[in-house]
Amino acid sequence: MPLEPLYSLAVACELIPVSGPTLASILHRHKEKFPARYNLDSHAGPGGPERMLLESECLAIRDMVIRPDRKAGLEDIGVLRKQIKPRTFQSLDGLRRYPAPRPRSEVDKFLLGEESA
Repeated sequence: MPLEPLYSLAVACELIPVSGPTLASILHRHKEKFPARYNLDSHAGPGGPERMLLESECLAIRDMVIRPDRKAGLEDIGVLRKQIKPRTFQSLDGLRRYPAPRPRSEVDKFLLGEESA
């Protein structure tokens, strides 16, 4: 019976790819699917035992997070689920848009050291 590789949470974050808080949230929500396993080695670090994930668990979390079978629509992007407040310059694609630059006055040109036309 071959052994399945174990990965620390820091390495799992790089493999999946997710941030640390996101991975912690997924593991907390799916406790029955991803039971806790700890490395009890004395070299685990100052924080004590280090939680480890099996390779199959990393792949399962990656399948939960990354969905290659469909194109991401506007409703799938987490930033866009928030209501856009009026008077902000945020567009529908989630990128910040600034108003078109206004023509500079003579005082602005002088302060910026630009030649006046």
